[in-house]
Amino acid sequence: MAVEAGMDGIVVSNHGGRQLDGAVGSLEVLLEIVDAVGDQITVLFDSGIRTGVDIIKALCLGAKDVLIGRPFVYGLAIGGKHGAKDVIRGLLADLDQSLRLGGMCTIADCNRSMIRRVQYGGDTISSR
Repeated sequence: MAVEAGMDGIVVSNHGGRQLDGAVGSLEVLLEIVDAVGDQITVLFDSGIRTGVDIIKALCLGAKDVLIGRPFVYGLAIGGKHGAKDVIRGLLADLDQSLRLGGMCTIADCNRSMIRRVQYGGDTISSR
């Protein structure tokens, strides 16, 4: 619908969805959404970004960028402007380290081939 309406981009988020019991996580449907819009519009991801690995996952699944809300606000609340800067510095340091540990040099190396979904026993529905 966003493509048909001529939008330049969309933000994938389940803002407030954590209060809905059984709501699907945004990361779970990110790939599906990216595939649906193709390269026609920009897809940003805003849901649960707390670590460098969270950023890598979203980028590998096709998001062009991520939005950071809560950690930034926490830093701002605790330490003002300097606290917010510290949070961003820490997140960037974690991203850099996580990229290297994952065998990537830059965020340009984040693509679908760098991740895979692993199905765990607890991921299945127990009652049918």
